Amino acid sequence: MSDSNSSQTAPDTGKDWQAEAEKWKALARKHEEQAKVNYEELQRLKAASDASKSEMDKLREQLAALEKRTAEAERKALLAEVAQAKGLTPAQARRLQGNTREELEADADDLLAAFGIARKQSESGSGDGKATVGVFGRPKERLKPGAAPDLEPEPSPDDLADQVLKRARGI
Repeated sequence: MSDSNSSQTAPDTGKDWQAEAEKWKALARKHEEQAKVNYEELQRLKAASDASKSEMDKLREQLAALEKRTAEAERKALLAEVAQAKGLTPAQARRLQGNTREELEADADDLLAAFGIARKQSESGSGDGKATVGVFGRPKERLKPGAAPDLEPEPSPDDLADQVLKRARGI
């Protein structure tokens, strides 16, 4: 009677649980296979995307480098123009600060004023052979060519000997 009681305690729902478990296992395997296929496809797409990204990244880096070089070249050209217009030396031009022409010109004016650099060049000398002041406050020599004749002719060796003898006798 106890055996009949135990069989009666388990309610009979009319389902075959063994068959139901097998059905769910088959569905799980089917979905697992599909997940593996999806994962492989995802990896393939990621690899293609990464390859494409690396090409794009390379092109972006090249573009950035070219833009930087262009900006540097434009700045150097602008510095050279301002320095030439203001009469600065290359060493002075390297010290200019600013990004626009107006900023560079203002800084050049400040540099010239701070160091008291004479902007006028007095080249209209009096012809007396003295040095004149150049653009940067440095003396500029007025040199004569070596081929120009001297005012006094050079004495001959005989004349020099006579002068020496005269001095020796006078002593």
